[in-house]
Amino acid sequence: SCEYFDDKKEMPTAHGIPRRSPVQSCEYFDDKKEMPTAHGIPRRSPIQDSSHYDILILDPKKTIDNPDQRIAQDVDSMLFQLRKVFSNLLIMPLTASYYTYQCYVLTGYSAPLIMLGYFIVWAVFNKVLMSPVINTVYKVEKCGGDFRFKHMH
Repeated sequence: SCEYFDDKKEMPTAHGIPRRSPVQSCEYFDDKKEMPTAHGIPRRSPIQDSSHYDILILDPKKTIDNPDQRIAQDVDSMLFQLRKVFSNLLIMPLTASYYTYQCYVLTGYSAPLIMLGYFIVWAVFNKVLMSPVINTVYKVEKCGGDFRFKHMH
């Protein structure tokens, strides 16, 4: 195909009307890393850059199969979870504020104060009740991780 571009200045199109060739020779494709584009701005060839495949080279036993697919799935999963978290972070306070205002309109200042007191009492109760449970779960998980680590090496 290089000979076609070298010798002729025009290329036929599907309609038979000749047009000028955007590439006059194949010198761009011989030894250079830059390829011409439609706008004349050179861009790097994705084939020349090997950094994309470093993860495969650094894994001599080939234990990681399809790293691109794994990364794409991890990103998709992470964004799905972030969407759920951020939607709750935005919706919950607005919903609580709306119902607090509605209670204030219907009953006066006593209902929002009772709601706030109820929240504070149960937050303190949860903190006191869950602290020992959280510490115990942490210790169990740490011991399990240490056990697996010692038996792997």
